[in-house]
Amino acid sequence: MGGRANAAPPRKFQTAKEPVVPKADPPLAEKQIGSNYILEGQKKFFHNFIVLAILVVCFIYPHSAYALNIAAHISDQSTEVIGGDRLYFEVEIKYPENPRRKDLRIEYQILDDGRVIDSEKVLRTVETQVSFLDYIVVPQSTKSGLKELNVIITDYEDLHKEVSATFKVLKGRNQTDTYFFILLGAILLVAVLVIIQIRATKRRA
Repeated sequence: MGGRANAAPPRKFQTAKEPVVPKADPPLAEKQIGSNYILEGQKKFFHNFIVLAILVVCFIYPHSAYALNIAAHISDQSTEVIGGDRLYFEVEIKYPENPRRKDLRIEYQILDDGRVIDSEKVLRTVETQVSFLDYIVVPQSTKSGLKELNVIITDYEDLHKEVSATFKVLKGRNQTDTYFFILLGAILLVAVLVIIQIRATKRRA
């Protein structure tokens, strides 16, 4: 027999590819936990950043109002006054953390049921501590009753402190009554002089 007939090439068998299974997404609960964790971390970061910024600002620009204390005391002779009298009082200022002399603006107010009926402004220089006596005139038309003296201290920045003390206004004669009694006294004096002159004239007769 002659040579072997041309044999068919061997058949190549292709192996079946395994189906690609898509990766399943993580459960919704795990997603939520991860998102909450990120948000919580961001909140902590911003919180710490804000606290640090506030501390830096307070260190660079210390607020002077926290170091100042004031007190006001009505003098014993002015606990009871009438309209037109001077109200004497003492103001005490303590400024221990003040590194240098500082000008403070001080305003005195007389309040009647929360309404300002008179005020006066002065300027004082303070270093660490000062105490002084001052006065304000109670308006002539002030009604009797319990009144309030309000002392307000400010500077040329953001300092603002105030303190108050109470005093009593007594009922006094108004100006018209005063003039009336003066005129009545003058008339009585003239009448007495006239009577004395008449008697002296009769005796001579």
